[in-house]
Amino acid sequence: MTRGTERRMDYAFLGQSPPLSWWDGLTEWLLLEAEELVLNRPDGRSAGLLLSGIPSGRSDVIGTRIRYTVVVDGVHEEPALGAWLVRCGLEEPERDRLGRDLDAVFAADRVDAWLRGATDGDPAREVEDRLLAALRKGAAGAGEGGLRDEERHTSWVGDIRDPAARGEFEARADRLLRGSRPGTAFTTHALGSVPGARRAARALAGEVAVLL
Repeated sequence: MTRGTERRMDYAFLGQSPPLSWWDGLTEWLLLEAEELVLNRPDGRSAGLLLSGIPSGRSDVIGTRIRYTVVVDGVHEEPALGAWLVRCGLEEPERDRLGRDLDAVFAADRVDAWLRGATDGDPAREVEDRLLAALRKGAAGAGEGGLRDEERHTSWVGDIRDPAARGEFEARADRLLRGSRPGTAFTTHALGSVPGARRAARALAGEVAVLL
């Protein structure tokens, strides 16, 4: 998802929208205009990942910076790619690098044409191919993240500024990507207190990890 350079070209998914907006159940705890990360595996089978607030180097016609939101369904099928996207959600340099990679494969004039519906061929397939190429390139160049075993096997809330909490979050995300237990890991700019985050965690299925 991104927007065009003209003001009337507001944020929309390129090509086509995902068939299932699985993150709708979490939107009251997210600010998708900001840097948010959601990894959700509610049934222990298929995992989905959403990463928002990815900065583009481009701006719209009045100078507002354009951002991307990336949604990857079935991300557990490529756990190394998923692990890198989790790092992009937690580390500004990685997120900035992803933004540059997306700018490289999604030229401004092509994005505007997609949003106008003025392209030939199969836009959905073209967008998917370009996106996966950029993500796989980024994951291949990122190296291993040095994950450690998760210490907490329950729901918990942590401070995103705390390196230990971020490491624990990455370990939880890795378990969701590679394992089969249901759960959710997400960051939030919409919740400002630990009690609020705990209430959100209780409303979701499985074990939940939240970074404030």
